[in-house]
Amino acid sequence: MAVDQTIRKKANTYFFTKVAFNAFLMILGIVLIALFLRRMQNDEALYRQEANSEQVLTEAVVQMEKNARDLEELTRVFHDGNQDLLDDLNELLTSGLFSELASEGNEARTEIFANIVAGSGIDYLLIMSGDGKILVSPFAEYYGTDLVEYGLLTEENRDLLLKGTRNEDGSIAPALEDNEFGRFYFYSTHSAVGMAEFTLVLGAEASKLELQIDSLRDVSLVLSRAAIGNGGFLFAVNTKDNSFLYYRNGGEVLTGQNALEAGLSEDALRSGYSGIQTINGVRYHCVSRAFGDSVMICAVADTDEIFANNKYVLFWSVSGFVLVMLLCLIYAVIVRNDFVRNAVETDKKQFRTRKGSVIIFDRSVF
Repeated sequence: MAVDQTIRKKANTYFFTKVAFNAFLMILGIVLIALFLRRMQNDEALYRQEANSEQVLTEAVVQMEKNARDLEELTRVFHDGNQDLLDDLNELLTSGLFSELASEGNEARTEIFANIVAGSGIDYLLIMSGDGKILVSPFAEYYGTDLVEYGLLTEENRDLLLKGTRNEDGSIAPALEDNEFGRFYFYSTHSAVGMAEFTLVLGAEASKLELQIDSLRDVSLVLSRAAIGNGGFLFAVNTKDNSFLYYRNGGEVLTGQNALEAGLSEDALRSGYSGIQTINGVRYHCVSRAFGDSVMICAVADTDEIFANNKYVLFWSVSGFVLVMLLCLIYAVIVRNDFVRNAVETDKKQFRTRKGSVIIFDRSVF
């Protein structure tokens, strides 16, 4: 009996050593599988987020390009309309109105031009001499003055008006004047009646155009409406000075601040970039797309939100693996103890390695 107990003790020691070793291998397997699954799930989550961000970016850039085309068209129509109106007034003037004005005094001329201005919806209608002096105006105080000295025009814009604002190709190049009276577009055309040559000038308040196009050039109206998911949003950076053209994330507003100082890297300011960026201490997955020559649109999503659901998938995957391994281990222990208790002769198969050692596989257990 003493020999039998010694053999049983050694067998148990050997068996439980193998159990401990198998348990170690199982724990190692759990760690490796968990790391592998985590890497795979993170890569898949980033891939899905990048695809979503690319789609949202494309839609935003397409809308902004459309807005830019609409803005250009509205601007062209506005300038063409004012220049055409000026040409019509010039025809009216040369058809006999100028001769009538020449026979009238300044007060009558002022009244006639004031009525034209009021009826046409414009702000200025002037006749300038070749040296830039005002000959006729709806404002009596302008007569005989140089509008540069008066502060209504810069010298550069006065010279532009004396040349004419309709180019040879038919395009319009108005003079934009920002002075103490407001912001105005001025248009001009040359005219002549008999031996008299002069320049007819029309002025329209710039706000009439800006009210129509402000919403089209405001990138925030497009970017703020984009839905990315995972705590994501769009922002725009001016690549000339690296400032945020638009940045709003809930209550966090960085518009006007330096993007690099906020944590954004220069790599993110390259079109086609995709990677992880940190802005004010928060990690984001960022995708960038250029718009025009100096604007970079970025789509970002919070990495914590992107990976939030991965932990549940990882937990249940690893739990399933652990459960299967434990069942296999418990099964082996139960069967082995039953064989030992009943002195069952098991079916063993031997394998000899190249080094001469023998590996025994007990097929009765499995």
